[in-house]
Amino acid sequence: PCTRVHAQATDALRLDPDQVLFVNCPGKLPEKGVARVRDFVERGGLLVTTDWALTHVVEKAFPGFIEYNHTPTKDDVVRVVFEQVQDTFLEGLLDPDEDPLWWLEGSSYPIRVLHPSVKTLVSSQEMKTKYGEAPIVCAFELGAGKVYHMTSHFFLQRTETRTLRQRQGG
Repeated sequence: PCTRVHAQATDALRLDPDQVLFVNCPGKLPEKGVARVRDFVERGGLLVTTDWALTHVVEKAFPGFIEYNHTPTKDDVVRVVFEQVQDTFLEGLLDPDEDPLWWLEGSSYPIRVLHPSVKTLVSSQEMKTKYGEAPIVCAFELGAGKVYHMTSHFFLQRTETRTLRQRQGG
């Protein structure tokens, strides 16, 4: 079961550290909501954020880990690499024979890593060349919990076929 909560209601939200909290873009939470999110993660909660929630939630709740580099993307698709990092978040997402691509929505926020404990799970050299930063999906631990953040949106990906294999039928 899941519960959808409006951003403005997060200032009174009761969060259990056994839960997973998704904050989708834009993620404009009130100050008390941001404080509740930080407390939730410190107590063992799992937070997953996307795109503009980088500035509205992650930078405010967890300063010094990751930040927006202030070079917004264009509507673009970049080739990505799943880094050799052990993390259950990525299990089953990639076929070894794939050449994965990631859609960057117009005005997506590139991720600048600030803290050495941040792990980059998915990166793109193409992203770095065009927008100054390679990370696409990052993770870091805080207290007993963990934060995952991704550029653009995990659920919203556009198809672009670049290779013969990608253009072939299923």
